[in-house]
Amino acid sequence: MRSNNARKLGIKTCIGTETPLTIPEKVKKHLEEMGMDPTDPAIVLELYKGIFQRIKETHPLDYYWFWTPEGWTWQGESDEEVNAVKQDLLTAIAAAKAVQAPFTLATCGWVLGPMNNRSLFDKFLPKEMPMSCINREVGKAPVERGFMDVKARPKWAIPWLEDDPALTSPQLWAGRMRADAVDALNYGCTGLMGIFWRTRILGPNVSALSKAAWRMDEWARPRLNAKIVRTEGPVGGAHASFNDTQITGAKEETLYKTVRYGMSAYHFKVPNGTYNVTLKFCESAYKEKGKRIFSVKTAGQGSPLQTRHF
Repeated sequence: MRSNNARKLGIKTCIGTETPLTIPEKVKKHLEEMGMDPTDPAIVLELYKGIFQRIKETHPLDYYWFWTPEGWTWQGESDEEVNAVKQDLLTAIAAAKAVQAPFTLATCGWVLGPMNNRSLFDKFLPKEMPMSCINREVGKAPVERGFMDVKARPKWAIPWLEDDPALTSPQLWAGRMRADAVDALNYGCTGLMGIFWRTRILGPNVSALSKAAWRMDEWARPRLNAKIVRTEGPVGGAHASFNDTQITGAKEETLYKTVRYGMSAYHFKVPNGTYNVTLKFCESAYKEKGKRIFSVKTAGQGSPLQTRHF
């Protein structure tokens, strides 16, 4: 009923599931009682076919999208997790083709793609599938720059219209909405949406996003042409302390008990020249191997970009 009403108003609708597909425990048990393995790709294919066929027969739908894992925005992902998502997406694509689904598949979620390659899914998904994601860090990060590397397909930016963990405070983000709209345009996005919980109190933010809609008039031009001014210190991210962690072999133990995570850059003002950069790390949060995965990039004016993976 809601899908029909939305279509009458010219509003497109979507529903979806997380990827890889989360199979309810009762369904798993039922499959096992029938001698089927819920982890078998062939069984997952049949589940997707059933989901898509039911939608096809019960209500109109424009998009079915796959929500990327929340953990990928906070601590990264393993190769096994990435491969599982890739297999799940390819299985769903095969299922949609098998039942001749009348709706379009798309990606959405917490991230555009894995930490080390945000545009990875663009390499194997059909080009008719839109790719999208919400801004990371529940609204504190700007539009995903990885959109620039996604080519020849629809791609939708979905900025937060409010600070998710601070839902009891004023949300003076109207200017932020305009900035996100311009960034999305610069990254080649073809769609612009917004994510939020409240309604009335967010009226100014919703209005700013709707009026932005890439109307490149006097408010947008200065941002497009503005010189980027960088200040010293971290860009984004959050801070945490682990005072109970035991540190040995370091002169400044307190320094190694603090962590800044999720940041996109750290700027220092230094004179022109050639520098050797030494990075020292101590894992104070995790005890298991492979939990902390990240990249470090250093770039000076006129120098090549260097990347190290840990």
